[in-house]
Amino acid sequence: MVEELGHSQLTPLHMVHALFEDRNGTTKRVVDLVHGNVAGFQQDVMQQLKKMASQTPAPDSIGADSALVKILNNQMDEKLVKDAVSNVCGGRPVPSASAEENYDALNKYGG
Repeated sequence: MVEELGHSQLTPLHMVHALFEDRNGTTKRVVDLVHGNVAGFQQDVMQQLKKMASQTPAPDSIGADSALVKILNNQMDEKLVKDAVSNVCGGRPVPSASAEENYDALNKYGG
């Protein structure tokens, strides 16, 4: 997404966009469950991304901007993230890229 838009840095807004692009991802499902407007949210995020400065061709090297680095370094405790992932996975190892769907099916059907 960053390259496609010709952006030179990965920002928190790009991360939000990526979270909503995952059709089976937790973020999108949570918004659906609380009757949020996923499509409207995605459109708003894309509009904001398109307003950002861009260049053609896209830069060869794309790094995280300072806001994203700050969020990742200061706002997330590594142990808490590991515990949360473990909780979502029920303590089981993540065997594949589709593991999240499998865990949801197990929860839904009593696995």
